[in-house]
Amino acid sequence: MLMPIQLLEHIARKDPDLTEVNLSRPSFGWQISEIRKLADALQGNTHVKKLILSDCQLDDQAMQILVSILPTTGITHLDLTDNKLTDKSARALFEMPSLLSLRLGGNEIKGEALKIMPTNNTLRTLVLDGNPMTEKMLSYFLANHAVTTLILDEDDMDAELYQDIQKQITANALPYIQQALARQLPTAFQDIPVETLQKLQSQIVQAVQDYLHEQTRAHSTSFVPKQSGRA
Repeated sequence: MLMPIQLLEHIARKDPDLTEVNLSRPSFGWQISEIRKLADALQGNTHVKKLILSDCQLDDQAMQILVSILPTTGITHLDLTDNKLTDKSARALFEMPSLLSLRLGGNEIKGEALKIMPTNNTLRTLVLDGNPMTEKMLSYFLANHAVTTLILDEDDMDAELYQDIQKQITANALPYIQQALARQLPTAFQDIPVETLQKLQSQIVQAVQDYLHEQTRAHSTSFVPKQSGRA
């Protein structure tokens, strides 16, 4: 069964109301020709922001086609859960500055692509659970200053490494909390002096930081890592 021609035509028309395309678990079989059709339809479409292609049996060859047109689109959220992608595809996706959210759980990524994470300054959400990654590769997150939401197979990790990664993720998130407070507090408390607002903002940020660190310590010391992690 082929991909519905009506959907391709709808995408190609660049309808501003079409902001999400979900082709997960398709009833048609993904062939390279179908991937090319989808890529052609998406090319130049800046209205579609979210593309979901989970459980589609996509491999690196298929992803190479999609990656080639991503810079021409407006896609910022990409879900590729439960496919057959390796580090080759992961690295190409990590190099896409337009992506803010990337879900790669349940693929065949061993972690070599994570070497690029210290230079990625745009990705905010990254899901990598269900991949055969090593702790050595996961340590590259310690030098990343952008990701604020990270989902890993924590039970397979050394407790100390997990705690260190969570501390880094917390530190990455704090500037966004500060920015949100700076935007919202003056509106919510218009009659309060600026100095008082700044003090209140600082206290709230410190309280959030203390809470997140406390949660990280409690969680990290409560689970027992598996003795035989993924190779």
